[in-house]
Amino acid sequence: MATGFAESFIAVRRLAGRLQPDEVLAMHRLLAIMAHGEHIAMEGARLQAQISSDTETRKFLTRQARHEQFHSFVFSSAADVMASLCGAPSNVPVPRVMALWRSQIALATQRRQLAESLLIQQVYLEGLGQVILMQVDANLALLGDPLRSLRQLILRQEAQHHAFGLRMLAREVTQNPAVIPRLERMGRRLLGQAEELLDELAETFSAADTPHDNYIDELCAQLPIGVPGTPGY
Repeated sequence: MATGFAESFIAVRRLAGRLQPDEVLAMHRLLAIMAHGEHIAMEGARLQAQISSDTETRKFLTRQARHEQFHSFVFSSAADVMASLCGAPSNVPVPRVMALWRSQIALATQRRQLAESLLIQQVYLEGLGQVILMQVDANLALLGDPLRSLRQLILRQEAQHHAFGLRMLAREVTQNPAVIPRLERMGRRLLGQAEELLDELAETFSAADTPHDNYIDELCAQLPIGVPGTPGY
């Protein structure tokens, strides 16, 4: 395992050598922010597991938390490599919207509102993260395809988390239809916050050659019709 990680970070250094200095700086910030997102998802999955009422769901969420911890380690380590090469401070602040989502997930789980926490984390936070990851993955494929197997593993696991969240949210709504109006109001706020987050990161996306103009459309396109709190409901 240690040898595999060493080889991975050598590949990150090689990737940085193909980029312009401003691209290395932007990629450092983007990777650090993605690490923040994975850490928030890890915390959220642990909290959700504590309030889940069935064994299989708790098992999935516990496993998801381990996945997210691994993803956060990978992204933060890659960000540190980039920082060492461009002289940037290694500490990148958590974007305002992501910090807000972290506190909202914690509050929802504290209130034992599993449906609300699923909408925030697995639908919006992870759905948007998956869209961004897919674009980053496509860009890296054009730069010699570094870390291919690791990228594919993370993408596959993130897709599983997002799909699981959608299934669980549908189940929660079926069991408790009274939650639907609250989810609809929350979904409208979350969509606006997602747009705010993308606007905040627009300069970073542009410098990292990661076009973000269609991210919201792509997020909406992958959400099934009929899920409360999503544009297709």
